[in-house]
Amino acid sequence: MVEFKCPKCGVVLTVTVKGTVETDSISDVKALFPVELENLLIFEDKGTFVRVKPRQFLGTEYFSRIASIVREAGGEYVSAGKDSHFVIPKD
Repeated sequence: MVEFKCPKCGVVLTVTVKGTVETDSISDVKALFPVELENLLIFEDKGTFVRVKPRQFLGTEYFSRIASIVREAGGEYVSAGKDSHFVIPKD
């Protein structure tokens, strides 16, 4: 997100800039996550996508942060009970 301040009225506008994220490999996907989140996850190359599975219960804050990163990369959450995970398509 980028914030801009109007020079005339002082209103601050927040803009989310979306672009293409390179996700050709597990290392590309890992690079999307800060270290504290990366350490909570297992990354698996599944051919056309990378599967991102939690090592432990994430709680609301971590889950939300991870889900946001996954969505930005064009991925999604797959709800499957104890086998729930995230998937991020490879480019």
